[in-house]
Amino acid sequence: RSVILQSLNVSQTELRFTTDKASSLFFVVTSSNVEWEITDIPNWITVNPKSGGDGRTTVAVSVTENTVATDRMALFSFKAKDDTWSYSQHITVSQVRARYYAIPETDRVEFDGSSSNRVIKVNSNFKDWTAFVSTNVDWCSVSKGNGTVTLSVTPNTGDASRECKIQIETPDGVEYISVIQRPANISSTTELLEFEVGGGSQTVQISSDAEWTCNTSYSWISVTPESGMAGNSTITVQVLSNNTLDTRNGYVYVILSDSRKIEIPVSQEGISFSVDNTQIQLPYDGSEYKMSVQSNVDWKLLDS
Repeated sequence: RSVILQSLNVSQTELRFTTDKASSLFFVVTSSNVEWEITDIPNWITVNPKSGGDGRTTVAVSVTENTVATDRMALFSFKAKDDTWSYSQHITVSQVRARYYAIPETDRVEFDGSSSNRVIKVNSNFKDWTAFVSTNVDWCSVSKGNGTVTLSVTPNTGDASRECKIQIETPDGVEYISVIQRPANISSTTELLEFEVGGGSQTVQISSDAEWTCNTSYSWISVTPESGMAGNSTITVQVLSNNTLDTRNGYVYVILSDSRKIEIPVSQEGISFSVDNTQIQLPYDGSEYKMSVQSNVDWKLLDS
C-alpha cells in the first residue's frame, strides 16, 4: 500500500508596506498534494491568487494608500482546504501611517491698511499641528482654531506695504502663508476750504483705515474733534475773522503717522474796501454828490 505524503509551506509570514499604494510584495506557497486557500482578507489588502494546489505558487499582495495618520496592521489566514489534514498559518501585513500634513486653503493673504482679521481653513490629518509667525514682527499675530487659523494685523501707518510669513508645522513638514498688508489710506471729501473775511465754520468728511489726529498750521484755524477712529468721520474747521487787508492761507493736517498725513488748504480773504472817488469838490451854494462804495465788511462814514 502506497502512502501519500502531504506538505504545505509559505516562504514568509510577514509583509511590510510603506504609506503609498505600492507595488506588490510576494510570498511563495509550496504544496505537496494539498489544496490551499487564503481567507479573512481586509478590504485594503488585495491577494492574488487566493487559492491553489500542488506545486509552487507565487502569491502577490498589494495594499491601498494609507491616508490616516496611524500605522495599520491586519492578519489573513492561509490554510489547507483538506478537512483530513489540518494546516493553518496567519500572514501579517503592516503599513506605516500617512505622512502628517496641515495644508492651508491659500498660501497668500492680502490685507488693506486697516486693523483686521482673516480666518483661513487648514486641512490636516494631525490634530496637534502648530501655527506661528515665523518672522519677528509685532504687527501680525496668528491663533489656531478647530481646523482654522485666524490672522490678525494692526493698522499699517507706514509708507510701504509690509510682509511676513505664517508657519504651519507638523512633525513631517511645514507649510507657509505669506501675509501682505498695504499702507493705510486716508482721504477727505474737500481739497480746499475757502472762507470769507468774517470767518465761520465748515465740515469735512474724513475716511481712514486707522486712528488719526488733527492739528492746524496757525492759531486762527481750529478743528474739532482733534482725533478719530478708523472709518468715516466728520471734522469741523473754524476760522476767526480776518482783520487785515491781506488774504491769508493755512492748513488743516489729518495725521496717521509722521510719514502718512493729508493737508487740507484753508484760504481766507482779507478786508476789501474801495470808493470810486477819494476827492470831491462841491459848489459854494451846496449840492449833492453820490459815490460808490465796495466793501466786504461793515463800514461807516465819519466827519473830518
